[in-house]
Amino acid sequence: HVDADSESCWLFIKVEDGIAALEADTTIAAQLAAAGWTPVAAGSNIYAYKEAVAAGANVPTFATFKILGTKTETELNAFKDAKIVVTAFAVQADGFATYADAYAANTGVVK
Repeated sequence: HVDADSESCWLFIKVEDGIAALEADTTIAAQLAAAGWTPVAAGSNIYAYKEAVAAGANVPTFATFKILGTKTETELNAFKDAKIVVTAFAVQADGFATYADAYAANTGVVK
């Protein structure tokens, strides 16, 4: 969600997916793509939303995840401390024609 008091912005999220190796077909990455998110570079875990976002907008990310197949307790224990961490950040849209422009101008700040 972009706060109602915000400016229009380019929205980015960093997704640290500690269970990616266990995910079924509907992966977090696939859900992000379906919702309009694009990696800022090939293989990147930082995604940009497809368009500038207006103040007060709700922007979907992913809804769920599912483990692929049947796993043993031992297999699951290998991931017992795994986390999915999503960090959102925004760059004011004014002055940037695309998310790529906004991201490039802030790569020293955003990692």
